[in-house]
Amino acid sequence: MKKLLISIVILVLLGIASIYIPIPGYMVITPGEMLNTKEMIQVDQGTKSKGDYYITSFEQGPANAISYLFSFTGIIKVEPMPPLDEQKMDVEKGKADLENSKLSAMTAAIRKAGKDVKYEHKGWEVLKDDTKYGIKKGDLLQAIDGISLKSSEEFFLPDLIKYYEKKKVGDTVTYQILRGEETLEVKTKLVEQNGQKIDDLNLRLSVKQKAEFQSPVKVNFKKLDLGGPSAGLMMTLDILDELLPEDLTKGNKIAGTGTISADGKVGIIGGENYKVLSTIDTGVKVFFCPKENAKLAQETVKKYDIKVKVVPVATLDEAVEYLRNMK
Repeated sequence: MKKLLISIVILVLLGIASIYIPIPGYMVITPGEMLNTKEMIQVDQGTKSKGDYYITSFEQGPANAISYLFSFTGIIKVEPMPPLDEQKMDVEKGKADLENSKLSAMTAAIRKAGKDVKYEHKGWEVLKDDTKYGIKKGDLLQAIDGISLKSSEEFFLPDLIKYYEKKKVGDTVTYQILRGEETLEVKTKLVEQNGQKIDDLNLRLSVKQKAEFQSPVKVNFKKLDLGGPSAGLMMTLDILDELLPEDLTKGNKIAGTGTISADGKVGIIGGENYKVLSTIDTGVKVFFCPKENAKLAQETVKKYDIKVKVVPVATLDEAVEYLRNMK
């Protein structure tokens, strides 16, 4: 009898433990934490608002039996985990995208505050060799299919996605690349990732803006525990609010997501449903998101009865106007 009881206990413990054992080859996507920009950004001689701006995020990690069961609620998602080399490339690309986003955010905010800022974009500089396409560190991306990349204000990732929407998966696109004094052409194919068409080379490259930037305002960024360009809008709003005499938040909690260009365009992102879910029971009043992402964000708010107003915006000007008119 004693041996039987011990066996039952062991089986029960093994059963419980198995629930938490990662499922090989699968990852889970969940709503992430909200990151307060006050803890990340400091503008010299700036004035912090009474309210708060929050960067929203989603998180990825190994899936287990519990996460698989909860995936049927729609709050989290289980999907195949990409190969390790792709994961490493995603991390590197995310870090580079964040640095580019900081520069665009500073430029857009300081300009909006009415201060002189010198910003001259000269192209996108490759940060690491890519043997598949023969790309070298230091190469400058100049154009895609003849469309200039020399001005990030005219053509940046969301514009690229819109351009690719008109094409088919498998179509060829051509990069014009400057290496020293030599101009090269590199051909790649369109693929689909997370429901969006993008070219294979873009997915592999980590690039930074090669730009001349001079500003009368110094902005300090603490180490940010995130990656990618989607924090751009919220970083811009924080910097701008510190520079203005008025308090745009009016004491409220403002969250959101969206890329930003140097001229204040707000661009498409991914995971808007998980990001708006992160605002549940936080007291957030407004959730800004790109207009292209508004439908899913609004559907998620309605489905889970989240007490937040989704505000679609296409530009920084639209976000600022909303905040100024907010009751």
